[in-house]
Amino acid sequence: MNEPPHEALVLLAPVEGVLDRLRELVAVTQLGSQRVVLAVVGEGQREKVLALPGVLGVYTDAVPDTARRVFSPGEQLFVSAWEARARPKERPGDGLAWDDPGFRPPDRPTGGAS
Repeated sequence: MNEPPHEALVLLAPVEGVLDRLRELVAVTQLGSQRVVLAVVGEGQREKVLALPGVLGVYTDAVPDTARRVFSPGEQLFVSAWEARARPKERPGDGLAWDDPGFRPPDRPTGGAS
C-alpha cells in the first residue's frame, strides 16, 4: 500500500540554487527562511531530496537538537510552530457542552435590535 505524502521540514545549506532544485522535485508549500522550508514529500522522495546538494535534513517529526543549533531565532519559532501542529490541543472543557457543571454559558450578544 502506498503511503500518502507528508509535510516535511527541509533544512537547506546556503548553496546556490538548492531551493530551485528542491522545487523541481517536490512541492514547496512554505518558506520559513532561505534555509528552512516546508515541502510535501511523497513515498520514496525523502531519499531523493536528501541526495540533493545543499539539503542538510528532511524531518517529518521533531527536529533533533543537533539540527536546531543552526537556526536563527525566527527560524526557531517557525520550526517550533511546525512541530506544534501534531500535538493535541489541551483546552479546559474541550468536548463538553457549554452548560456542563463548572462552566458558564457564553455571554449574551450586546447591542443590535431589541
